[in-house]
Amino acid sequence: MVEKDFKPLTDDILFREIFGNPDNSEFLQMLLDDFFEENQEILDVRVEHYLPKLSYREKNSRSDIVLELDTCIIILEIYTKFTLEGLKKTLTYIGKKYGSQTKIGKKYRINKQVKCICIVENATIPLKKEWLQRYSFQEENFELTDEIEWYIVNLDKVKEIPYNEGESNFLTDMRYIGAKSEKERKEIERKKSMFGRIGRKIKHFLDEKELDREFSLKNKWLMEGREDGIEIGLKKGERKEKQQIANNMLKENIDIDTITKITGLPIETIEKMRY
Repeated sequence: MVEKDFKPLTDDILFREIFGNPDNSEFLQMLLDDFFEENQEILDVRVEHYLPKLSYREKNSRSDIVLELDTCIIILEIYTKFTLEGLKKTLTYIGKKYGSQTKIGKKYRINKQVKCICIVENATIPLKKEWLQRYSFQEENFELTDEIEWYIVNLDKVKEIPYNEGESNFLTDMRYIGAKSEKERKEIERKKSMFGRIGRKIKHFLDEKELDREFSLKNKWLMEGREDGIEIGLKKGERKEKQQIANNMLKENIDIDTITKITGLPIETIEKMRY
């Protein structure tokens, strides 16, 4: 249960700011190095501000950060409720990201490996009992290819593991991301100096009154299913941004009624964008 007025790192707005903002590159570097257990050189980082869902009411929290390394592409996702719909969307996105590397006339063997790290909680689908799970294409336990890998971090299982001084840095990172109260976050910050810097960045970021208002509206919308949360993440007056989101949704064949609900654009405007 999230402490009242506490902003968890699993919230997509905050997660994108801390790990997707170029000004905070050291935080993303830490997370990546801890996952691989060695230093990784990041060539490029891109934040997916929007990935289509059938309905924002099913969205809960989802954020995608795409990193390009020398040897592979990393997709970093987070869900506060992991459903079958989310699973299908993730698998589709992994396939698209792998296939999009191949240009006409080129061979798939030159593609970079794609690894998806999916941080989830409140799963409504069966998952294995381990807190960190790896999936790949296999037949009778024989790995067909390692070019596509999917890792699921189950934050609910992380909470069941007693803290151990010798635990992996990545496990401690996941404890911090999954913290549900200020007290819990502060306790984990004592274990790693980088967490202290993240904590200060979170505090500075959330000091902005307008952003705090957006968080409040969003939480109200998620808890009560209210329509007044539909504009969260879309700054009023930024029509160009709304049109870009609508374009992305049209490419994914999302129905116009859903697009107009999410973007606030008139149906007539969206109709014109189809041609």
